[in-house]
Amino acid sequence: MEKPDYSSSQVSEFNQNAAIIQRLHNQWLDCRKYRERGNLMRYKDILESIQLELYVDSTPDDKEKLEGLDKQLMLAMFKRVFGKVYSILTKKEMLLRSIENNAGKGSTYKSLDDDDWD
Repeated sequence: MEKPDYSSSQVSEFNQNAAIIQRLHNQWLDCRKYRERGNLMRYKDILESIQLELYVDSTPDDKEKLEGLDKQLMLAMFKRVFGKVYSILTKKEMLLRSIENNAGKGSTYKSLDDDDWD
């Protein structure tokens, strides 16, 4: 039996970008819902899911900031300081939204001045 030739450049017929953006959109909707309801555990869980989705797009600096927030969060949860837990979760959400935008998967818009007419 012959082995397939994978040496040529191949392009997938299915692009994951649309699926990733849709998953993130749905997760952000859930995130907002749980944040507004004050369900901090579900809010945290959704943010962790988003963090996993955006992990490959995170810079080393982003990853360091996320680790710092996670450590602060664990301590605040252990001490049961729920106002602090909420504050840390919102900081984490803002950082994750920034990572998403920098990766081109969020709400960053292209400037009208940027054209390809060079």
